[in-house]
Amino acid sequence: MSLNLNDSVWVRLTPQAKNLIVNREYLYAQESDGWSKWQLWVLMNEFGPHMVMGFNNQLFENNEISLVNPLNG
Repeated sequence: MSLNLNDSVWVRLTPQAKNLIVNREYLYAQESDGWSKWQLWVLMNEFGPHMVMGFNNQLFENNEISLVNPLNG
């Protein structure tokens, strides 16, 4: 399986993550059940600097990034 940086991924943002992107909702598409759809490179660009070993605040619920649309079953 290969993954392109332009591919879409889905995450559920935590309140901490939402605080980091206030007023930049144009970066992603909000979908149902708390999921948001991002291009992988945008997600990495926005949150990568905030993700370090030992960071106590999760940015994605369950630290999960889905490579397939979780709303399609």
